Amino acid sequence: MSSPVTSERDIALPKYSLTAKERAALTKLLKRKPEIRAQVKQRCAEDVAFFINAFGFTFDPRVDAEQHDAPFLLYPFQEEQLHWMDVRVERREDGIVEKSRDMGATWVTLAWLIHQWLFKPGFHALIGSRKEDLVDNWTLDSHLGKIQYFIDHLPGWMLPKGFSVADHRMKLKLVNPENGNVIIGESANAQFSRQGRYTVIIFDEAAFWPDLVSSFRAAAQATRTRLLISTPSGLNEFFRLRDSGRYHILTLHWSIHPLKDEAWYKRETARMSVEDVAQEIDINYHRSARGVVYPTFATLLRGDFPYERGMSLFCCWDFGISDDTAIIWVARNSQTGMLRLIDCYTNNNKPIDFYVPFVIGYIPEDNDFDYTSDEMLMIHQHAFLPKPMHYGDPDVNKRGMATATSAFDELVKRGITVISNSKANDFPERKRKTELGIKRIEGINWPNCSEAWEALCNARFPQKNPDSQSTSAVAKPIHDWTEAYRSALEYFFVNEPPFYEFERPKPQKREMAYDRI
Repeated sequence: MSSPVTSERDIALPKYSLTAKERAALTKLLKRKPEIRAQVKQRCAEDVAFFINAFGFTFDPRVDAEQHDAPFLLYPFQEEQLHWMDVRVERREDGIVEKSRDMGATWVTLAWLIHQWLFKPGFHALIGSRKEDLVDNWTLDSHLGKIQYFIDHLPGWMLPKGFSVADHRMKLKLVNPENGNVIIGESANAQFSRQGRYTVIIFDEAAFWPDLVSSFRAAAQATRTRLLISTPSGLNEFFRLRDSGRYHILTLHWSIHPLKDEAWYKRETARMSVEDVAQEIDINYHRSARGVVYPTFATLLRGDFPYERGMSLFCCWDFGISDDTAIIWVARNSQTGMLRLIDCYTNNNKPIDFYVPFVIGYIPEDNDFDYTSDEMLMIHQHAFLPKPMHYGDPDVNKRGMATATSAFDELVKRGITVISNSKANDFPERKRKTELGIKRIEGINWPNCSEAWEALCNARFPQKNPDSQSTSAVAKPIHDWTEAYRSALEYFFVNEPPFYEFERPKPQKREMAYDRI
């Protein structure tokens, strides 16, 4: 690595890092010797880390900050992030950055965008966040506001020819008049990214987008490189993308920050809730979800937990009158009483006869429904299971408008009797029984039960509006895609027959006369 700039005689430029003293020396040198600016500018074009270290600024509004306008001197892990983003664009790959808070990931990303905007011809970028004010509100609270701040602190000779803030800095847009490059901002919406083609699309705080998957899929048609950056927020869509194994992951954990140690961690966590620590510091997806109905469910083992001979088998149902119907197959060890979730299935807008083959293991002759190849495989596999006991909600007796018969009536015709319990209508009782029952689950059969696992991990209570004056307690979970599987498991535990552990009598040995010899 070349020696840092220290005097007018020594103008060899360092490859990456600069100290504050070396940066100040370089600034003075460039004022005295304008003729070397072209060399420095070329070096900046070739080396994004040098560009940021030599000319970048960040702003820290906190009262205890040593200085609010601070030279942007990169830490090694931030230089790694720059290289990681360069590689993703070069290889046309998607990537996910999971981070602790206060790691400077957003500032690094925005500085990288500015470098590309300045020096990479044909660069078009889109940066999005969950609402427009976070993207651009003309202040440092927004991404475009931070970008403008960074540009305002660059020397004039570094800016594009003909550039002026008045003409080229617009709402949600920054234009480079010299090479035509553009940085555009947009809030999360159903049509996100559909209006253009981009070199890269940035999803900032992706875990908090209202419909991340739809936006992420739409962006696939607009760019070859989608970069998601976020702290965690439970086992939501961001987690599922991160956990899919399809994307390159960069983890920015607080422990790699040179100014953060165990003493810092203890100070920070002492004034935070468990959920805040998991979300903001620990990068813990399981514990970062707020208002989770059954938080311990996420800690259950996942792996090879199939049905084994001799186990009792149960089917637990949630009958969707107008939406999803869900079934979970639960096996219970007859010796220990421990439980396994061995399989699950859900569908919607299907008559009850459609679900029958999944629980009896074959398709009746009078069944004329169409099943996918995966569904046919599941039906075939269930042919090898014993006949289960069926538990469901009291709505099993409600009559459908189309058939004027209840789910109970239709299932009885097929030899399936669903047992229900009036206590299932009392959610507090269901929740109490389910919390106790989860403690007896030894494992989740994976990947057969992945859908049920995700639903139970994401079932939440609605969060109160902090401005609300209401003092009433939140009574029931949110009615969403998680409800069918959650309710099905609750109906099992509220109906489950008691488990009795019988002790085998110890063998009695009769004393014989010769035993005394």
